[in-house]
Amino acid sequence: MKQRLPLVLSATALAVAILAATPVGYAAESAVQVVKFAQRAGFATRAGLANRATLATRATLATRATNATNATRATNATNATNAQTAQNATLAANAMAVNGIQASTTPTAGALFPLGADAKFPASVIPSSGAPGWTLSGNAGTTPGPNFLGTTDAQALVFKTNNNEAMRIEPSGNLGLGTTAPIAKLESSAADIAVLGTSAARGVTGRLGSISCPGQYAVGGCAGDSGGIGTFGNSTTRGVVGTLGATSCAGTYGVGGCGGSAGIGVLGDSTTRGVVGTLGGTSCAGAYAVGGCAGGTVAAGVFGQSAATVAVLAVTNTGNLFVGQSPEGTNKARIDATGKGFFDGGTQTGGADYAESIPIAGHANLQPGDVLTADARHGLAVGRSRSAASPLVAGVYSTKPAVLAVGQHGVDDSLAGEAPVAMVGVVPTKVSAENGAIRAGDLLTTAGTPGHAMKAKATVIRGLKIYPTGAILGKALQPLKRGTGVINVLLMLR
Repeated sequence: MKQRLPLVLSATALAVAILAATPVGYAAESAVQVVKFAQRAGFATRAGLANRATLATRATLATRATNATNATRATNATNATNAQTAQNATLAANAMAVNGIQASTTPTAGALFPLGADAKFPASVIPSSGAPGWTLSGNAGTTPGPNFLGTTDAQALVFKTNNNEAMRIEPSGNLGLGTTAPIAKLESSAADIAVLGTSAARGVTGRLGSISCPGQYAVGGCAGDSGGIGTFGNSTTRGVVGTLGATSCAGTYGVGGCGGSAGIGVLGDSTTRGVVGTLGGTSCAGAYAVGGCAGGTVAAGVFGQSAATVAVLAVTNTGNLFVGQSPEGTNKARIDATGKGFFDGGTQTGGADYAESIPIAGHANLQPGDVLTADARHGLAVGRSRSAASPLVAGVYSTKPAVLAVGQHGVDDSLAGEAPVAMVGVVPTKVSAENGAIRAGDLLTTAGTPGHAMKAKATVIRGLKIYPTGAILGKALQPLKRGTGVINVLLMLR
């Protein structure tokens, strides 16, 4: 009986097994069949192995091809990345170039160095001491002294705007505005206003030493007891000018102060010379509060102008308010502390008569040229004349008195309710031809027409013309043929 062998046996083992199970008579034939089977099995095995080898080879080649493709792709990607990085770096460098100067990733002389996103230098470029640099957004936690903005060599520190120098600090500490060579601690140069001080109290103040300089003024200088000059100005046009507000102060003078609506234009305080203004470097010696020396130029030594208050103010308790000398050392004009004036060469005014301020009786509406008489009812008072040849004639309402006496009034007292009564001099006077035509030289008296004068008629006694005593107003200097009018009259009451 035949036995089934497991399929797991090899071809040789299968052949041996077949021979062992075959009867002897069939051994030779079986052997031949076994050999053939074995050959077939061997061929099959070899074919399987060959197929497997072929498949393995194909798989290996496919793997190698895939790896080669992946390697090529990786290489291409790396090359593309490197090219993009290089291009980006080039673009970044070009974008950070200014005027042809390229940016640098490390601090390099002559190259730009970019700030970080926080507008500060990266930590890699901060000095080894750890001190941060000055940033565009400001610094905090600085220590005055060790931290500073400036130079460490003997070179000026220059500040520019719009690429033009606006300010510099020299190694000496001199500060220049509008100048590249300042010669003082502060020097300003400009085409219009070099230094402007605006304040509600004191615009510009200069002091010699640590002294107080109080007051309200545009420009003030206080020298104290140093013996120096409070304010000094030297120019070919205006030495010292002080204004309050936008007041114009034009002209050519040594010292000028224009207070505008109120205040003091220029204030200088010293024990020798308070304010000194010179034209052309003229010497201006002496001891005074305000001095201006124009030298040989045709200009004013001191000039004062004000729109509403005081152009030049002089204050003293004793002595003189004003002294004028010509030549120096010789007094020609003087006004003392009481207000009395002394003039060596006399005086000249715009008027032509002497008048006194006298109250108006009954508050009458008087006019310049009116003939006035004393009011017997009110005592010291005058009114418009109302009768012919009145012995109460007092004078004429002055049009423009050369001298006006105000009696007990002070300089600043109001003269409202009073009339300037001309008593001596030439005065425009209202006249009437009611007593005959007036000729130059005729004596005049009060007329019947209120406020007018007329020709006075004399009484002839033994060939002598006798005029009414106390009724003569003056003498006509111009004629009047008829009617009424105004002529110049030489007043000479008698």
